[in-house]
Amino acid sequence: METIKYLLLTTGLAFFVGCEALPPVPLAAQDFLPAVEQLQEGVLHEFITRYDQGPNKDVLGQLEYSFYEVSPDGNEVSIKGLTPALKDMSLTKLHVSDTGLSVKLSERYYRIDTVSHQINEANLMCFDGKESSLGLETSQWKITRHLSQVSDTTWRGMVATRFVGKEYGFTAATERTDTAQLEKLYVKGLGVVFSQTKRSSSTYTRELARQLTPKQHKELLASVPKRVAYIDPENTLIPDTQDWAPCRADKLIADYYNPTPDIGYPGGHYALNRDLIPKLDLTPFASESGYLTIRFVVNCEGEVGRFTTDEADLDLKPKQFPEAAVKDVALAIQTLTGWNTGRVGPNESLADFYTYITLKFEDGKLIDLLP
Repeated sequence: METIKYLLLTTGLAFFVGCEALPPVPLAAQDFLPAVEQLQEGVLHEFITRYDQGPNKDVLGQLEYSFYEVSPDGNEVSIKGLTPALKDMSLTKLHVSDTGLSVKLSERYYRIDTVSHQINEANLMCFDGKESSLGLETSQWKITRHLSQVSDTTWRGMVATRFVGKEYGFTAATERTDTAQLEKLYVKGLGVVFSQTKRSSSTYTRELARQLTPKQHKELLASVPKRVAYIDPENTLIPDTQDWAPCRADKLIADYYNPTPDIGYPGGHYALNRDLIPKLDLTPFASESGYLTIRFVVNCEGEVGRFTTDEADLDLKPKQFPEAAVKDVALAIQTLTGWNTGRVGPNESLADFYTYITLKFEDGKLIDLLP
């Protein structure tokens, strides 16, 4: 009974009647994983990533996903990494004990190839705060990570546990070694919510933006004909201009990470901030917090249209920003011209592609603009 009371309190459930018994995930592990009832059903986390390549270089960003699920006995958690198009990218299986999380399997997928990582040191995390060591290796590279719990902190108003450490890497092709500074934040009932890898020349950041149930995941996939990026031309945020249209059939519109050379706004992240932010009326967002994502299509001529939106608060729940203000943001983006375009294949014509811009607000302030 005490265990059930603990679960009810920590997961915020108002009742727990008529459900199957939850898997017996060790209580210590519940501070560092999604909530038990979510693990049982499976839960999808959406992350915003940011790759800062240093002064005077572009900042790259994209969406990534992780799908968490627990085994029936509660002793193993699978984490499936997914691309922005929700395609399998990696798989990690963790053994869950009273003392920590250890890696049982780690592999990554490259098109039709699967690369299995040799596990030299398996301790992803020790719950007692002592240093954890993880070592992975392939024929091409080797990394070793050391993490230790250093402090309690907060993340979006929630209590979080902060871990810091170092990653040591070796690349066989260049015989290059490097060292990176690591930071991770964990929130009870969510798991890892923020991670950062900082090298001398670059910083890679990954932050949780949304949490989706399996039902929401399936609805998202079912709402599009072939992939998550699809935007219904009959249901757009604002009307397209009379002279705007995709250059090719809808089924040939690419995702933003497909065409080459690099596509996107000319001048990259810094130019996008310079040109877009002065066009925005932020007054209607004065009391708002959350992520406002405007998705749209850039055609082969570098012009934008076919807008839609995804919106979430800082607690990872769906929300609605002021409708008129959201449309004004889309209208401002619509004025941006001359986007860089590319080709999916070397012999193909210039592609149309789906892309997005995310505005992050905290207490009415525009904190960041991605990508």
